[in-house]
Amino acid sequence: MTEDALLGGRLSYRQPARGYRVGLEAPLLAAFALPRGRRPPRVVVDLGAGPGAVALCLAFQLPRARVVLVERDPLHAALARDNLERNGLGDRSQVHERDAQGSEEVLGRGVADLVVSNPPWFDRAGGQLEAQGEVREASRGLDARGFMPFCQSARQLLGRGGRFCMAAPAPALATVLAALEDAGLVAKRLRWLHARREALAQVFFVEALAGKPGGLVVEAPWFVRGTGEEFTPEVRALLWGEAFPRRGGCSRGAPGSW
Repeated sequence: MTEDALLGGRLSYRQPARGYRVGLEAPLLAAFALPRGRRPPRVVVDLGAGPGAVALCLAFQLPRARVVLVERDPLHAALARDNLERNGLGDRSQVHERDAQGSEEVLGRGVADLVVSNPPWFDRAGGQLEAQGEVREASRGLDARGFMPFCQSARQLLGRGGRFCMAAPAPALATVLAALEDAGLVAKRLRWLHARREALAQVFFVEALAGKPGGLVVEAPWFVRGTGEEFTPEVRALLWGEAFPRRGGCSRGAPGSW
């Protein structure tokens, strides 16, 4: 296990040293899911939560919200519970060790204002799983059809006006949009993440809800690094939690594993 940090060191968490590791997209997904000017959600569900990084960021920034994590892997589910407790967030959070598919049967239909997911995905047909190891295979080995359970469960969990926010690899855009449509959800916001301004997009963030087709807004992209190895000011502010004014002042600590 390794000890890592989120939001400029204001949150700490443990995760396996090998296999699936929390990526930079976790705090960025939390930021994407909480755009300025929106009413803060009261109930948040994280599908495929892993060790709980996205949920930690959301629970910290939403002190009045109840946060529910769904994670099927026993090790990651146990880590998520421990990480929430050690950050003082266990009293208003729950971790369910189960598949995302059918989670509404346990949690209830229409219970969530916000559902988030950073689902594990590799294209087995494209060879992306080669040399990744058994742990990585187990935790990240979703094929293209694997997006559907996350979208279907999100649709059932969302209450009226609820939103589903997901992060996924850039090549999966068409697959994700099709899965959302099949689940009865419509993409309304989209944002690309690039390692650098001149680089191809690596990840996208999408917000969907039950509604009329159309109205998709493509927001300005995020660029991780500018000149050299420094984070761009916008991404640095997001990683350090400076984009969330509700929790007060900002820490200037190190961003842990990033």
